Amino acid sequence: MLSYGVAGMAATSAHYTLMAFLYGKGLAPVAASTAGAVFGALVAYLANRKWTFAVRHSRARLLRFLAVAAMGILFNGLLFQAFQNWLISSIIVAQLLTTLLVFVATFYLNLKWSFT
Repeated sequence: MLSYGVAGMAATSAHYTLMAFLYGKGLAPVAASTAGAVFGALVAYLANRKWTFAVRHSRARLLRFLAVAAMGILFNGLLFQAFQNWLISSIIVAQLLTTLLVFVATFYLNLKWSFT
C-alpha cells in the first residue's frame, strides 16, 4: 500500500495543481475538481502499472482501470459537490476529505480487480 500511496500522492498533486489552476482561471469548483481528477487518473494509471502492481500493459487492465477511474471521478464530483454545498464551506477541506474517501475505494478496486 506504500507504493500505492506514493503513486496516489503524485496523482493527487497533478489533480490539485490542475484544479487550482482552473479554479484560479474562473472555472467552477466542481468542474475544476473533475478536470483535475481526470488528469490525476492518468498519472495514477501510469504510476501504478509500472511501480505499484508491476504489471505489463494490457487492454483488459487498462479498461478495468478506466472503469474504476470513471467511478472514482464520479464519486469525487458527487462527494465534493455534497461536501461543499451542505457540510464544508472550504474548498480545500472538502477536496481533502473527498480525496481520502476516493483513495480508499479505488485502492481496493484496483488491487482486487484492475491490475489482476
